[in-house]
This record gives sequence, C-alpha cells and structure tokens, in this order.
Amino acid sequence: MFKDGRTGVQKNVIARFVSASCAENEEYLDCGSSCPLTCSNFQESLFCTKQCTKGCFCKPGYVLGPNKKCILPQNCPIGPCQGNEVTTDCVNPCNNCAQRGKCTFEFCGRGCDCKHGFHRNSTGHCVEAKDCDVPESLCPKHEHFVPCVNQCNDCWSRGDCDQSFCQPGCDCSPGFFRDDNGDCVPESQCIAEEISCGVNEEYTDCVNPCNDCVKQGQCQYNCEYGCDCKKGYFKDSRGVCIPAEQCASALDSRNCRSCRDKCPINQQYYICMPTCKTTCENFNSTAPCEADCRSGCFCKQGLVKRSDGVCILPSDCPQKCGLNEEYSICGPACPESCENFGKSVMCTHQCVKGCFCKRGFIRGPQGTCIQPQLCPAECGENEEYLQCGPACPHSCESQVRTIACNHECVRGCFFCRENEEFRKCGTPCPATCHNHTNPRPCPEFCVRGCACKPGYVKGPDGRCILPQECPVECKEKEEYMECGPPCPSTCDNIGKSPCAVPCTKGCFCRSGLVRGPDGKCIPPALCPVACGPNQEFLECGPACPLSCTNYTLPTTHANVNECHRGCFCKSGFVIGPDGSCIPITSCPSVCEENEVFQECGTACPVTCDNRLVSQQCKKRCLRGCFCAPGFIRGPFGKCILPQECPQGENRWVLPKSAVY
Repeated sequence: MFKDGRTGVQKNVIARFVSASCAENEEYLDCGSSCPLTCSNFQESLFCTKQCTKGCFCKPGYVLGPNKKCILPQNCPIGPCQGNEVTTDCVNPCNNCAQRGKCTFEFCGRGCDCKHGFHRNSTGHCVEAKDCDVPESLCPKHEHFVPCVNQCNDCWSRGDCDQSFCQPGCDCSPGFFRDDNGDCVPESQCIAEEISCGVNEEYTDCVNPCNDCVKQGQCQYNCEYGCDCKKGYFKDSRGVCIPAEQCASALDSRNCRSCRDKCPINQQYYICMPTCKTTCENFNSTAPCEADCRSGCFCKQGLVKRSDGVCILPSDCPQKCGLNEEYSICGPACPESCENFGKSVMCTHQCVKGCFCKRGFIRGPQGTCIQPQLCPAECGENEEYLQCGPACPHSCESQVRTIACNHECVRGCFFCRENEEFRKCGTPCPATCHNHTNPRPCPEFCVRGCACKPGYVKGPDGRCILPQECPVECKEKEEYMECGPPCPSTCDNIGKSPCAVPCTKGCFCRSGLVRGPDGKCIPPALCPVACGPNQEFLECGPACPLSCTNYTLPTTHANVNECHRGCFCKSGFVIGPDGSCIPITSCPSVCEENEVFQECGTACPVTCDNRLVSQQCKKRCLRGCFCAPGFIRGPFGKCILPQECPQGENRWVLPKSAVY
C-alpha cells in the first residue's frame, strides 16, 4: 500500500482518468518536473532544485511552446539570441556549467547556444567557465548534485520507469529514494510500507539468511532488508517460521520426506543445494559460487528459476534488452517504427515475446529505440540516413581526382559503403563478428538502409568484412596464441603424452587450467571423476553411503546436512565387501538364523511375551532383520518356533544354539 492508502493499480486508474482531462499531447503525472522542458530550454540542461509536482505535463518527445501548448521541438520558433549566445544549427544540450559540453547526445536542433568558452549557468545565462556555479550546497539532506537527475528515483519506481528528459539538479544519494513528501529516505523505509510478512515473521533492515532450524542463525552474512522470523523462531525446510523447540522434529527425515512431496512442479527437495547460479539472473554468472548450501525445494537439474518463481529452461529466460527497451511476454507483432509512425497499420499477427521500445520511443532505422522526432528524413533510392556520415562523400568527381576534406561528420542521406548493399526490408539484427556464429532472437520488422552483402558481417568498426577477418575474441580464462598446443589439456587427457602435431593458432586455456566437459576452462581438481560400474557422479552425495554392512541398520540423522562430491553407488546398489557397487540382493547374509531382511518391517514384532495378546501397532515400519515367517522373537533375542517358547513358570525350552 502507498502512504495515501491507494494501491499501485488504483493509482494507475486515477492517472488514466485524470489524463483524459489533460490537453492535447499532455498526460497526468503524480511526480512531474517543476522545471518542464520548453521551446526556450529543451536543448539546455537547467539546474532545478524544486520538488516534483502532480498535474498535466507534456508527453515524452514534446515540449511546452510559447502558447503553453505541447508541441514537437522541431515546431518551436527560433527567437532572438541573448548575450553571449549565437545562432547554430546544432545546439549542444550539454553546454552547461555542470557538464561543460562533455556528453553524448543523439539529437541537436537549430537554436541559440553559448559562444565558445561560455556555458549556461543555473539561471539560464551564458557565462565564462570561471564564473560557473555548481550549487551543491543547495541540495537538502541525503541529496547530492548530479549532471543528470534520475526522474524515476522515487519509492514507487526505484529507478525503473520511462525518463523523458534529463537535466542537472539534486538527486537522492545512493541507497535513498524520494517519498510522497519529496524527501529522500532509505530504501528500507520504502520497502517497509509495501511488504506484508508471513506468520511469525516481522520486517527488519537486516535479514539473517541462516535463521533456519539447521544453522539457527550461526553464520556470517551481509545485511539485506525483508521479512525474518521473530525472536525464538526459525525456518523449517518449507520456509515456515516455527518455534525453536519444534526444530528437532522438523529435521526428522520422515518429515523431510513429506517436504519433498510438497515441492511445486519442476522442483525437487535437496538436502544441500548451493543457492547461486539457480536463477535466470545468475545462471550465466562467471563468479565463483561461495554461498552456503541450503535444504529445501529447488529447480530440477537443468532448470533455473524465473523472476516469478517458475522453473524453466535457461533458453526460455527473458533476454536482456538494449537502451530504451523493455522485455514483454506479449508485445506487439507490428511495433511502431520511423517508417510507420503516425500511419494506420493493419497487424493480423498475435503478440510475441521479446524486447520492445519503451513508451515514448519507436524503432529507428538502425534498429535502436529513439524518440519520434529523431527519425531521419526520407532518403532517395539506394541511400540511407546517418547521424554521423562523411562530410565529403564519394562522387563522380572524387573518382577522378583527390579532394581535400577536413570536415567532421554530418547528418544526412548517403550511399552504401564497400561490401554493402541497399535493402528496402533488411533485418534489425545484422550478423556481426560477435554474434554471427550464435544468432540471437530478433524482432520481426523491416529496416530500410545499407546492409552487409551475403557472406559478410559487421566488424567492430561497423564496416562489412569476411568472418575470417574478424578479430579473435577469447572466452573467460582463455588466451589467444599464434602457436598453441594442437592437443590441449582436457579433463579426459590429463597426464597423457602430448600429440606430435604442429602447433595451431586460436584460444587456449590459461596456464594451470584444463578444458572441462562443458568446454569451459577449469582447474584440474574440478574435473569430474570417471566412475566405475553401477556408480554415478554426484556433486552432493551422502556422507555415510550404504554398504552391505550398514544397509540393514536403522537410518540415523547424523550428518544429514553434510554431503560430499564424488562417485556413489546408483539407486538399488550398495558397497560390497570388495568395495565395488553390487545389488543389495547380492550382499552376503547379515541376518541371524531364522531371520530375513525387510525394507519395511513391523515395529511391533511378535515375541514369546506378547504372542497371545491381540495388539495394534501404530508405529511406522522399520528397515532391518526380522523373524522369518512362522518364527517369533524368543527371550534371548533369537527367532524360534512358537512351541519353543517357555512353558509355564521358570520352565524354558532353550534353542539348540543357546549357551548356558
């Protein structure tokens, strides 16, 4: 819930309702800039110390015109320039006292800019660099001056929203976000109002990840905010906070068996599972896994957890999107682009998943998401629009004589370069040196412009080259060698003699590493062990594996949370007398005379003392040696026939094997 009692859904509904009453090209915002972009300042970066306000604001891509209406920047009138200003075709939006003209920008238009050596100060006047003011002292507590204020840095957006403008000003310090009152508060104060904790839980700024029945809070960890068990409570294997005195029964293997049965689909219960590299966000991480293992339900082997908790294949994880893009499971099959912007497009395709331009942006001719006003003008046949093209392009005249050209790049329409050809409907994801061997998913729409000819790919400098001309990019823990070993060390050939073949060039594992089964370079100690017959390799095998000498004994809970890496007998097999894995049925008999082994025998066996008493056994079955059919447990613990039981007071019929 929000401070004013409204939910996020309610706020969105209210925003849409109020937006309907805003003027053309306006929208309602709960937190809009108090220094809105206008025709007179949209190409500047003015310092704004005022707090955001509610109301109607120009939509992204529009600015406030002289008549207080929202218009496109290119429709703004150019007025007379002020002192220390000059008229220019390309106003630098970063030419202010904070940025001193040093930044990158995609668009510049006609207008008034500061003269060379002058910068715009916080009042909008052009002054010399020595007279610039950077009013850091004007920022309130927990705020600092930045060249580009994050307009989404509030408790509700946390930096994740569509930012339509950027200007210098006071921003919240790292770890702080702006609340409804406009104050910068710690993130924990934002979170506390939204989180609803479970039974026997309470919100804390420092959650103990070891606060479970096994570790009972005893481990080292870094603080994070969230819900934690109340004092005197610990989490069981299901993640439920229970009283400390109930932990002993929660650790019982019989309870754990019921935990396993309650795991969600595509998950299974693990006694000891490392918590890193198990989600869409971290499964590709190259950092070493140093987290402690935990018991509980985890995704099955080969699956990872999506942000909503569902276990999926790594290939189904949402892809990482580019600048001004966002991922959607159901996005438009015919998204807006510079070619169809403002036109009525008939799209019969269903929605598709992938990366799409954020609100206020459309797909540009280079495949990137840009604001509509940055779309290029229509070019002629076999031409493409470039933001930074050659100032002296090739012409018939330049073919016969050399022409001196010292100009910087310019915007405009240009012919295609060497190894390129013009396409009216090209792909927005051209093959490059980086991806030509592993193409990534690509949105289904056309891009008009120059593209590499068949058989060529884009190199690092943007020129089209043959794939074999691409610079070699080695993976992590690899290095490029002009003369490397033709038979490099792998987990399969460690210690074997090198092959007598000339050296080759390419990427090789760095010194001290070998190539693992998955193709990655790892230390030899991490190579999987070659297991014997009836064995399998486990990253987390039992600390006390079953053997012919102990498989009949009752299960103990000692070291239940310990596990070891190595080869273990497969299910149904145990370690035999010679150390090999054999079927349980092949073990030498370990039971006494007249006994048989049972996986689930009665916990209330018939004895000489109770054979005449009718009883109901409510205890769970046990694994071990039990009397064979027709025999009962005698007074000396041996299995005997019922007629061999003692006959009357002080009278015993001793079995033949008894010693007295």
